[in-house]
Amino acid sequence: MKKYFLGLSIGFLAITSVFMATSVAGTKAADETSPLLSTNVCAYKDSSGKILNIYNNPDLSTEKTIVLYNEKTNDEFNRYIGLMIKSGSLKSIKIDENSAAPQNDTDCAANRDNYSTYCVAQNMLSDEEQGDGYMQYAQALDCQRSSLDQDYRSILSGEESKKYVHTPIEAIPVAFVQETVAINISVRIIAIDKEIPTAKRALDQTLSAYDQLKTAWLMHKKYMEIYNDLLTYRDKMAEIRHQVEEFPSEFIDATTTQCT
Repeated sequence: MKKYFLGLSIGFLAITSVFMATSVAGTKAADETSPLLSTNVCAYKDSSGKILNIYNNPDLSTEKTIVLYNEKTNDEFNRYIGLMIKSGSLKSIKIDENSAAPQNDTDCAANRDNYSTYCVAQNMLSDEEQGDGYMQYAQALDCQRSSLDQDYRSILSGEESKKYVHTPIEAIPVAFVQETVAINISVRIIAIDKEIPTAKRALDQTLSAYDQLKTAWLMHKKYMEIYNDLLTYRDKMAEIRHQVEEFPSEFIDATTTQCT
């Protein structure tokens, strides 16, 4: 079954890679609406221990956060496409309640098996129940960027440099350490500024491809039904031909060759 939908999920990673390769270095996250929605968006867990945002895990670096988001998004698209493919025949797809958008927005979060484009888009954009989604991802990157900005302002003290330069500070000049750290932080900030809008565009295009696949899958199922019906028609015609071939070429003792 994987051969049907791995192409789209791999396509998501390909789209992301293309955008990252072609993004202009000067692109800034400020061009997009800030994804920060509240003052507590940088929290990893709440007081009860429930995970609020998996991407706020303090053990994740910027690189690991990006990798985790791509893997999670890839897996979710695989799951939704798998539900679509396994839904059965064309007739069952038409009446499958999980194929249509629900009446209420909350039903998308409640029913994780609804593979309508509407629910897929809603859950992939923001999934507060599982602490996952693009909005959570962008929030986490904004939090990391804020932390990097603070580190950048603190490098003059020399303390924050130790987080980025894994060499005894006493062994190299302070000015060199500060310059190295400044470059390191700048590279990370630029990567974050590019990644937020890049991930959004990649998600939009992958959702568009998913919607087209959903429509094409219905057409494919109908095509297969017509194809199978034509095969049956061919076989029936062959049976009739074999029966006709058994008829005599002349009617014996017939008084006329004309139909009367």
